[in-house]
Amino acid sequence: MGMADAPPTEAGVGEEFSIVLPLNPSTGFSWQIEVPAERLELLDREYVHSSHLIGAGGQEQIRFRARAVGEATIVCKYLRPWEGRAVEERRFSVRIHA
Repeated sequence: MGMADAPPTEAGVGEEFSIVLPLNPSTGFSWQIEVPAERLELLDREYVHSSHLIGAGGQEQIRFRARAVGEATIVCKYLRPWEGRAVEERRFSVRIHA
């Protein structure tokens, strides 16, 4: 995992930014994304294959828009929805300025 996966550490109100997370849907795992709704809006999620091989993983690009000034933490939990227990958790902090 490189630094390219992390969002900017700060963003202006109204600015959009993305995070990129590794994903392999064939395993049944998905990212559950939690954001403070008063500060961040989750815009969309797009899966990008890294290979055309069956069962090969890829990446999910998740786009956000900064809504209000303050500190915001994005919590990403990698889990199988029917199990409910995350096997990995990542946190990204973003400082939103005017």
